[in-house]
Amino acid sequence: MYKKLVKTFTTAEFKSKLDAKSLSIEHLFTPQEIKIYHVNENLQSLAARYLIKEMVNELSGGLDYLNIEILNNSKGKPILNLSFELLKKLEERNVNNIQISLSHTKENIAAMLVYE
Repeated sequence: MYKKLVKTFTTAEFKSKLDAKSLSIEHLFTPQEIKIYHVNENLQSLAARYLIKEMVNELSGGLDYLNIEILNNSKGKPILNLSFELLKKLEERNVNNIQISLSHTKENIAAMLVYE
């Protein structure tokens, strides 16, 4: 049976969350994610990826955000890459298949994760 998680917030809320947690972008995103979605050029893309990473961490019981990488395939579809350790944690929790969807405007971000 499929289940879904949906999260939304604004670009301003993402900026505030970064400031409040005193986390740097390097603690949340892989070098490849940072290179492709540079903070100053596309903060919204990073924010959408952050929402997915939060949902994956909720499902797994939490690990480092760097165990989760979200890149796009050649057609622009977001692809979820998970570390072996994270895959094992998800498997232990009977989460075997995850699909994601990201969307954003200049000010609003939405992310959906569907899993079984």
